[in-house]
Amino acid sequence: MNVLFRSFRCWYFPCHSLHLLTSTVTYGKGVHQVMRVTRILAYILRMGSKNKPTSSLTVVELGRAERKLISYAQDRYLSGVKLAIQEGKLSSIRKFRYLWPLSPFVDNQGLIRVGGRLKNSSESYDVRHPILLPKCDLALIIAKLHIDHQHIGPQMLLATIRQKYWPLGSRDLTRRVCRLCIKCFKHNPTMLSQLMGNLPPDRKKSQHHFITREGGQIPGRHYLITTTVVIT
Repeated sequence: MNVLFRSFRCWYFPCHSLHLLTSTVTYGKGVHQVMRVTRILAYILRMGSKNKPTSSLTVVELGRAERKLISYAQDRYLSGVKLAIQEGKLSSIRKFRYLWPLSPFVDNQGLIRVGGRLKNSSESYDVRHPILLPKCDLALIIAKLHIDHQHIGPQMLLATIRQKYWPLGSRDLTRRVCRLCIKCFKHNPTMLSQLMGNLPPDRKKSQHHFITREGGQIPGRHYLITTTVVIT
C-alpha cells in the first residue's frame, strides 16, 4: 500500500496538480480542482506519516500539502535558482540579477523564500519571509485568494498575497486575475458617457467688457447715486 501511494504521489502530483496550478485563469471549476488536489495530497501525506488520525483534515495538514505543491513548482521553474542559492553562487550569476534585491534563501523545508530586512520583526515567519513563487502562470492560487477575500481589488489582493507569497511579476498577475473575474466584471460595469450639447450663443459671441451700473438709496431726501464700473 505504501509503495502504491508513493508511486501515485510521484506521478500524479508533479504532473496533474502542477498543470492545474500553472493553467490559465478559469474561475469556479479550476479553483475547486486546486482545493480538491490539495486535500487529496494532504490525505496521502497523512497516510505516509506514522500518526494517522481519523478526524478531518487540519489547517496544519492542508498547509503542508500546499507547500508541497509549491515545492514542485519551484523545482520545475526555479531549479537553477535553488541550486545557485545552495552553492552560494547566486550573486555571481548575471541571469539571476533580478533576484538580487530579494536576498532569497532556502529554508529547512526546501522552499525558496525572500530574505529582506524583517528578521527581527514580531510578525509571523511567512510575513517576514514570504515564499517565492516562480514567474509562471500560477493564476489559480491568486484566483483562490481573490475569491476567499470576497473579490478584493488588485492593490488589496497584492497586499494580501505578499503576507504569505512573493510571486514574480505579481502586479500584472493580480490585474489580470481581477480583470478576468466574471463576478467582478458584472459588478463593475462601464458607465456610459453622454455627449455634451452645443454651447449657447451668448458664450460664443465676442463682446466688449462688461459695464455694470450700481445704485443706492439713503433715508430722507432721495438721491440717486449712479456709478459706472468698468471691469477689465
